[in-house]
Amino acid sequence: MTPPLPLPAECPIAYRFSAISGTGSDTRRGEEGRERGEGGEREGGDRALPGGYIESVELDPFVERFALTTSRVVADHLATGVSVGDLADSAGYSPFHFSRLFAKVFRTTPARYVAAMRFHRAKELLLEHDFPVIDVCHEVGFNSVSTFSRRFSQAVAVAPGELRVVADHLADSEIQPFTLGSLASGTVTGRVVFDDGVRARLRDDLVHREPLVWIGAYPQPVPLGRPVSGVLRRGQGEFLLPVTPAAPWVLATAYAASTDPMHQLAAFKPLVAMHPGPVRPGDAIRLEFREAMSWEHPVLTALPSLARG
Repeated sequence: MTPPLPLPAECPIAYRFSAISGTGSDTRRGEEGRERGEGGEREGGDRALPGGYIESVELDPFVERFALTTSRVVADHLATGVSVGDLADSAGYSPFHFSRLFAKVFRTTPARYVAAMRFHRAKELLLEHDFPVIDVCHEVGFNSVSTFSRRFSQAVAVAPGELRVVADHLADSEIQPFTLGSLASGTVTGRVVFDDGVRARLRDDLVHREPLVWIGAYPQPVPLGRPVSGVLRRGQGEFLLPVTPAAPWVLATAYAASTDPMHQLAAFKPLVAMHPGPVRPGDAIRLEFREAMSWEHPVLTALPSLARG
């Protein structure tokens, strides 16, 4: 049996594993999470997430190792599927205690993360190759094309075949700033901030034209599915974002205006920002961008498609 990942003496990110799960040494194994449906996820089987997400910057070495190890196991089993029990076994913990820590670090459930990584890989295959949708479906572990297409559309906000149409449109024309949603529902004011590292990555665009910045309001703290509202703007500065109680999580990504369609729609380690807690109308926030870590939840939404309504 794989030994549990060791705990550091102190965890500066506010949560030690024992504080999350009640114990750091429970290695009981159950069948919880082993049932999986099409594509490796039990539909309707996810629990409500606990509060207090761990910030994904300057992680404690234990948490970073946990995240990297878990994401690698997921990446190695995209085609065959991996359950919560399998992931818990790889870390040396019970499914219950593993899921508690996972939710704190990844801001979603294990089943939803596995599905997100599958759909991100499907986006890469659709954009890099001319494979039929049915081949992509099977490559990422789905047996039913209809199930794959339905869930892909929910996660990415466009159908698998339409993603290529969006890419062709981006290759022919440049997307223009726009607002998604009504300002009458209430707004959040904010400021986009780039540090030296982000400015270095966007250097060419900062000289010739401002990079594109997408800011969206989501029902959950991960960029999954169609946002309820959003703003596409250029560069740093202030913004006004429509918000509703149904979508209190503000997530953002930025890329050079000259970026090719592949990297706009399926970027690896994109520039991202997130407000650490849910927002309400009238709030003022600051979004500081950074490069996403390799294990973080991918930006699944095909954001350029939202400009077409």
